Amino acid sequence: MKRLFHHFILASLVLSFPAAAPAQDCLDCHDDSVDESVFAKSVHRASGDTVTEACLSCHEGVEVVDDEHEPPGPVDCSQCHDDEQSEYRASFHGKSRHEHVASCVDCHGSHGILGHLDPASRTYRLNQAEMCASCHSDPKSGFAPDEILKVKEYFRSIHGLAISRSGLVVSATCVDCHGSHDISEICFDCRGEVRASIPDLCGKCHVKAAREYRVSVHGGPLAQGNLDVPVCVDCHTSHQIHSHFEPESSIYPTHVSETCLKCHEDARFLDQYGFPPLRKETWLKSYHGAASQLGDTGVANCGSCHGSHLILPSRDPRAKTHPGNMKTTCGQCHETGDPGKPMTVGKIHVTAPQEGHWLTQLVEQVYVVLITATMAFFLFMIAIDLRKRFSNKP
Repeated sequence: MKRLFHHFILASLVLSFPAAAPAQDCLDCHDDSVDESVFAKSVHRASGDTVTEACLSCHEGVEVVDDEHEPPGPVDCSQCHDDEQSEYRASFHGKSRHEHVASCVDCHGSHGILGHLDPASRTYRLNQAEMCASCHSDPKSGFAPDEILKVKEYFRSIHGLAISRSGLVVSATCVDCHGSHDISEICFDCRGEVRASIPDLCGKCHVKAAREYRVSVHGGPLAQGNLDVPVCVDCHTSHQIHSHFEPESSIYPTHVSETCLKCHEDARFLDQYGFPPLRKETWLKSYHGAASQLGDTGVANCGSCHGSHLILPSRDPRAKTHPGNMKTTCGQCHETGDPGKPMTVGKIHVTAPQEGHWLTQLVEQVYVVLITATMAFFLFMIAIDLRKRFSNKP
């Protein structure tokens, strides 16, 4: 309605002041700067107006005298797009005073503006990332090297590759995470409301993972305002998100323990939240930890036993580490008659020798005695042999 009313006023002005209206089609003079074939497909020309009416919708106040007129002033898109313009003014772009900050024409174009559902449009889903990158990967735009790197990382991520290689329109683009007109200030170390909103943001696409996370030991405290707990980007990263099948991924099987230990070995959290100490040392001493360090991707890691998104305390009957569920948890890898029983005899994380099972301690002590005695015996025999050799020399 607003646009129709605007056109009605313009038409009234043109009829009331014919001397001020263009004497001919605008493209008769401006065909060098406006491609008629491109303009004919634009959302503005497609509205049914004549070329002159479409031009005057944006270039107001143009008075033509003897086929000449003064250069038109800046175009005010808010005449028709007031809501979008208001969002833009309050956004990161709108508040910026950088000379290269993005404006309406940088994203939508000028005379050849196409609808966002048109595959040729700059704002079409498969083109959005390239459009944003045209500024955000350009040093002239004022972005720091690490900020530019994150943009480049997106194109190597599972989201970026799904867009560029597979043409998967449901994959996340810049707009899905950062918004379009209402882009907030770029945040690479998010805190406060921005950090708390990340699970909901990712959950727009990853519904099941977000639902499980919200009831986990991480999601529950986050909902209560605890910003120390990890959110999606802490485990998966923000822009350089890779599939867990890729070795460079932060959740690749041999990297999972490193990802979890970023918090569970952090001295700030050990006392504050009562985390069990020495998680790294006890993990590396276990068979699973040692094999993982050697590159075994099939051996159990933190996620195998504790879960990934639905991580629950061991006292919770739903937890994978609950005593009643250990048979199933261990049985994921150990196909024995009763995998749960032998796997739960000893502790996985042992923080002190006395915490281990007496049988494992006994075996360890026997091994120490046997190895020490064997080495001592062989050293004794070598010493006797050397003494005999030297004593027999002439």
